[in-house]
Amino acid sequence: MFTYVRLKNFLSLGDIVFDFRKKRNPKSVRDVKQFIVIYGENGSGKSNLADSFAFLIASSYAFNYPDRDKEKNWSDMYSMYRTAECSDVTEAEYGILAEGKEMRYKIKFTNRLIEEELRIENDISDTPVFRISSGCDGSINREFKSDIFTEDNARSFIMDEIDKHWGTYTFISLLYHFISKKPFSIDDVNIPDDLLFFAGHLARSCVSLRTRHGDVRLCKQNKYLLEDLVNGTVEHVDIPVLKNTERIINSFLMQAYSEVRRAFYVTRPEKNNNVMYELHIDRIVADRLCRMSFTHESEGVHNSIELLRSIVHALNGELSVCDGIDCGIHDLLLEAMLLSAKDKLEEMSSQAEKKGQEFTGQLIFTTHSTQLLNTLDPSDVYLIKSDYRGQKESVCLSSFMLRKRDDIRLKYINGLFDGVPIADSIDYTFAIEQ
Repeated sequence: MFTYVRLKNFLSLGDIVFDFRKKRNPKSVRDVKQFIVIYGENGSGKSNLADSFAFLIASSYAFNYPDRDKEKNWSDMYSMYRTAECSDVTEAEYGILAEGKEMRYKIKFTNRLIEEELRIENDISDTPVFRISSGCDGSINREFKSDIFTEDNARSFIMDEIDKHWGTYTFISLLYHFISKKPFSIDDVNIPDDLLFFAGHLARSCVSLRTRHGDVRLCKQNKYLLEDLVNGTVEHVDIPVLKNTERIINSFLMQAYSEVRRAFYVTRPEKNNNVMYELHIDRIVADRLCRMSFTHESEGVHNSIELLRSIVHALNGELSVCDGIDCGIHDLLLEAMLLSAKDKLEEMSSQAEKKGQEFTGQLIFTTHSTQLLNTLDPSDVYLIKSDYRGQKESVCLSSFMLRKRDDIRLKYINGLFDGVPIADSIDYTFAIEQ
């Protein structure tokens, strides 16, 4: 689970920390918030937070991408996440709770990597698990907590790969590649447990990301839902995933929309043992039961099943990040979906705790829906405040002096917490032809 995100000179954010911890030194998932809501006016940087997770995934999997030989693309990617007209170094730092330890992973970059570091909070030795940085003379400085690669050939190979590729690609990205492609016997490589815990947790957690640039997919088969919920093609071996997706969507739509009687996939065999599918629904229209393709449904209904995708991932123990969660969905339906999801997250966490296990599902989303403010727990709500200099700050709503009878929505709209537009009215005289 992510415990915090710190961003510096990252897109429109100068220096800001989003702290999701319930206590300073978390030891279990109970010490980290699982349901997180981000508010702020347009342009305040809400989408930048979602983009920071997309950046983490892209940089962590870059070396396994098919076009990894196009190194210029990754230089462009680093530049894309930097603050415009800023010559200072960009930093992205992430806290991740794994195996009862809080890992701190930091990347510094300009148009290429400058430093990459992984630390463990409260480590007595106060040395990083690893730190790689570029020297002033173009050299690469490497520091590891212990001798990671015990076999000489493997160590030599990996250090050569770091020398050749680090700066464009992160060490974490190279590590994923080494483990998945196995260019040497994995038994000859002694990777410290702390590094394996971090890499494995990151690989398992970042699954569902919905940003302004579109959905982010990882290079692994989704075991819960289809990649495309409405139509597409699947291999015959993935028919169980198709059936599971149909069951989930049917159950949701029948609860969320009173006119819907059934949701199902129409399938057709294709070449190479593949199956083509398309989502259909039976809906009551003017006292008649009509069968129609889901493609004819409104944008709001489409958005509701995409939101459902994020919730399903979180309820199955994954991280879900969704930017602009309220897009086209009615306030009351959105409220029902989210509050029910939070209740279920808490239920799953309690059940896991009774079994001596940890449930790591986490749902992070941004929204403008003020309807939710009077029903959400203030400790789950974060506001991005901005001053006249463009300096941003993330503040938890629970830090304000609130009483149970307070109308939090009204206070927010009136600007008592900041994070709202300051324009009272717009004079449109400029739009009229003189």
